[in-house]
Amino acid sequence: MTIAKCFLVVLVWSVSMVVHANWIYSDAAKVTHVMQWEGEGNPIFFTLSSGKTCYLPSADAKNYALVMTLYTTGRTANVHCYPEVYTFSGATAHKLHRIVAM
Repeated sequence: MTIAKCFLVVLVWSVSMVVHANWIYSDAAKVTHVMQWEGEGNPIFFTLSSGKTCYLPSADAKNYALVMTLYTTGRTANVHCYPEVYTFSGATAHKLHRIVAM
């Protein structure tokens, strides 16, 4: 029974590594550009010094404030975005998953 448990643990760990291997990471990155459209419900795009572009829904007020603070102060953050690419009005970006200000 312990061999079966050990096998399951290794299997779950392996699958989680494959799933998380596709995250878009930008460590110690600065927010270099912010793009927002007029009107309600449009996403906020931000480009990082790593060259990656992420977005967050406009209703996500706390993360919007954090992104704008990072942009205006020039501070760095570790940013993790989903691997899927979305296109809005011709602009492509990854949806924000987590942002850690440094």
